[in-house]
Amino acid sequence: MKKFRLLLVALAAALGLVAGALPSTGANADAVNGTVVVFSPPYVVAGPYECLNLPFRAVNSDNSPFVGNVIATWTKYWWSPATNSFATDADGYGVVNACTAGYAPTVDPLYAFADRSSVGTVGKQDPEEIAGVLTAVIAPPSPPSAGVYPSDDCAAGTTPYSGYAAGDTFLKVATRQVSSQHTWVCVRIDGPSINYGGKYEIYTGSPGSGTLPTTDSNADACTSSSGNSAPGPHPLLSGTAAGTVPYLVDTWAQNGPIGVTEMWVCVKVGTTNERVIVANTGSDMPIVRFRPDAPGPHPGAPLPPNTKASAVCQANGGQRVTDGLVNGNRAYLYEWDQPSGARSICVRSDSAGGGVLTVYPVGTPSVTTHTNTTGCSFPINDTTSPVQSSVATSPPGALPASACLTVQGSTNRVTVTGPSGPIVPTWTVDS
Repeated sequence: MKKFRLLLVALAAALGLVAGALPSTGANADAVNGTVVVFSPPYVVAGPYECLNLPFRAVNSDNSPFVGNVIATWTKYWWSPATNSFATDADGYGVVNACTAGYAPTVDPLYAFADRSSVGTVGKQDPEEIAGVLTAVIAPPSPPSAGVYPSDDCAAGTTPYSGYAAGDTFLKVATRQVSSQHTWVCVRIDGPSINYGGKYEIYTGSPGSGTLPTTDSNADACTSSSGNSAPGPHPLLSGTAAGTVPYLVDTWAQNGPIGVTEMWVCVKVGTTNERVIVANTGSDMPIVRFRPDAPGPHPGAPLPPNTKASAVCQANGGQRVTDGLVNGNRAYLYEWDQPSGARSICVRSDSAGGGVLTVYPVGTPSVTTHTNTTGCSFPINDTTSPVQSSVATSPPGALPASACLTVQGSTNRVTVTGPSGPIVPTWTVDS
């Protein structure tokens, strides 16, 4: 007979990681590995009863579907264990769905094993048994489907960032609260050597327990903060696009006495940082499911038309340093090598204004990009509403000539260095 094997797959599976084998328990147990794929919250509370609602998939040791009955046993605090038998279908799918009297916000532990009598060995009393404790966050990854991009599903929600965070590397971070207990966080990164995206579906355990997601620019917090109960590695994804643009994706979860009380999704591309915070105010454990995008590139929607004076760099094929919508506020920085030899730096934030800094050097100047504000001592504008942003340049007529853009803590600078010509640098303000 095929050995039946069973394993609870937790948050590690939701993030595409491999969960380790759970130890076998019971005197006659002889299986130590297996798979149970969990698809929904581990339980719901209904009136005076506690109800376990645990869809699963059971497989044999050769990964074929286990067809038969699975016996589930769980203990709720000091109450007596509850045991029920649940049938799987032809593909090994089943649902543990039962209630026990009394209220308690946890199920500890859950035991599941094959009912040997359901597969022709009536009366056999040595079930192969694997024990595991339901963790605070449970979900598997869903396999990607061709042409399907769950990262687009937050279009009806809020988009903290969408655009080219660094050069040709596109970033989108969006959120959508589908209901009072169901929040989506959508992420997409597209650029040289990186095509990644998907949707984090976060279900809180009790209706009304999910608060509106909030965002800030502390994307490093997922990796650096202590007390992270989300399985590693941390970060989950990191590297460089085109060999120069760093990117990072990570998650962080904080466990309270009854499960996860807060979860973060952190994304970083270049100097653009986005952290989404989803809090759980209820007394039930949430789950997280990650739905990945189909493989391959999936660039975002084009940025809106631009008629400002500072659009000239982009319109003439200038080098893009950054260009995106930050909570709907467009912010960009470009450099354009004019055919005449002049160099133009185009900088703008919708909330702080902008313009074009043009330099007329002699010979071939040096054009460099940086992530600081060195040399930008002449402020154009600095504002905190609707987003924090600052535009500044080097002093009028000065060389080297620099233009700096800071938005939500993300700073970029372009500097033109070279012998001064007879015409001093000029500043053309956006109307």
